[in-house]
Amino acid sequence: MGDIVQYYTGTESNLGKIYIDIERIAEETNRPLLYLDVVSSRSSEAQVKFASDVEVYINGTKLAFDSNGLSTTMFNGQNEHFKAVKNSTGTGAVVYGIRLMRNLIKDFDFTSVNIKMVGKIQYGTQLDSVQATYTIPVQKYSGNGYAVTIKAGDSKGFTIRERGTNGAVSLVASVWDIEAGTEMIDKSLTYVWEKAVPTESGWDTIEGQKTKTLKVDDTMIAAYGEFRCTVSQGSTLLGSDMRSVNDATDEYVVNLHPTPPDETINEGSGEGVKYEPKLAVRTATGTTEIQEGYKFCFSVKDGSGVPLNKYQDGNGQTETSVEMATTPQTSYTVTEAQCIQAGGDVSLTVFAVKAS
Repeated sequence: MGDIVQYYTGTESNLGKIYIDIERIAEETNRPLLYLDVVSSRSSEAQVKFASDVEVYINGTKLAFDSNGLSTTMFNGQNEHFKAVKNSTGTGAVVYGIRLMRNLIKDFDFTSVNIKMVGKIQYGTQLDSVQATYTIPVQKYSGNGYAVTIKAGDSKGFTIRERGTNGAVSLVASVWDIEAGTEMIDKSLTYVWEKAVPTESGWDTIEGQKTKTLKVDDTMIAAYGEFRCTVSQGSTLLGSDMRSVNDATDEYVVNLHPTPPDETINEGSGEGVKYEPKLAVRTATGTTEIQEGYKFCFSVKDGSGVPLNKYQDGNGQTETSVEMATTPQTSYTVTEAQCIQAGGDVSLTVFAVKAS
């Protein structure tokens, strides 16, 4: 549904506007939604089927739900912040998720909200757990008064599960007016869509795509793709957002093999996360890694999609001192310095290329 954020104006004692103001969204189905969507490494299965309901934890506390799906767990004396959702994908699998029903800012003491979903998967007699985490930032808003977010225009959750146009997923760019607390509906807005590529700029413009909606099918990406939309009003830049799309029908997948496995850099450590990827092929029983013949291009970007591993004249770099995204390598280390430059988390896109 696009990135979920809770920004506010004013102060903690005198709260002003909220973005996204969840409680002002009248239609429940339009309120923010998070899914746990797991794709199997087995080519015959594509999407994972869970053995039981998915467990949801908020800041380490397991949520309980009533018969209507509303959360009954109390936070600062309030409940019903979330609603459990199950959605059939048409493939025999069910996607589990939660929908946000209330604003989180005051009830979570003006701090970010950490969500963890855990699903159990059964293969024969073996029962495994898979989990994913998501952080909803809660912070005071400072900016130009507008925010751009790319949300899903369908119920496919940014995952391609069928080849051809029928399997295409829809990406929709929305512009929110922070002060008004509403989405901008303005025909004068212009949209520029780009696709991530292993070049110095990191992006290629998708020619002819000038509306708020982008359709992505399996021919546009290889296992995984990243897209960015920049929105302007006349000569005024309103903002941009990025969104990734996963292709569950692709026979190839890149196993990243990060060290440390949780891909976390401790602040002040001066350390990094090293990636030693392998290209793998999905088979009926799992994945088989291809050991030879491929190298990888690594593109590191900040939250706005600006490449961080590129030569920048005037800051002491030389072209040979930068491990650029255009250089195929067998491994790459994302550094704390890059996170500091980005002002927080960074994204890493890995492209497999034939070794020369």
